[in-house]
Amino acid sequence: MHSDNTWDGKDKKPVYLSDSWVVILVGLCLFNIPTENPLLGTWLWAAPPGKKFSRSEKLLTMDTVMQKTSWDVIILLGGGYAIAAGCQSSGLSQWLGDSFSFLEGQDERVVALVISTLVAFLTEVASNTASTTLLMPILAAMSISLKLNPST
Repeated sequence: MHSDNTWDGKDKKPVYLSDSWVVILVGLCLFNIPTENPLLGTWLWAAPPGKKFSRSEKLLTMDTVMQKTSWDVIILLGGGYAIAAGCQSSGLSQWLGDSFSFLEGQDERVVALVISTLVAFLTEVASNTASTTLLMPILAAMSISLKLNPST
């Protein structure tokens, strides 16, 4: 989605809304859409015999969210993303990638064995998502320093 305006009105660069805005909008709609027709029993629709107009429950309530959400998984994923972002912004990912320069000139099978061992040990103490988020920048820096194509 493209907008000609910016949020603060100072910048003239176009602003593109990300997919997260769609998720937020759908979530807000679920908190506001009633489970039953709210106009039932008003002058627009005649109420069925024996039924009166009443305020209905919403499709999604905060109680449902608090009871049904697996907060431990959300915290685990958020922590993994935070650790990966911290490693990348601090330069740790680049440093770790460059520290594997001793593998330069080695057979690709040796490099693959070292990477597989590193991933196996890391996934024993961290979630798969956190490990992937943490290792991708490290492996990207490593492939640059080793002059290897990561897609082969």
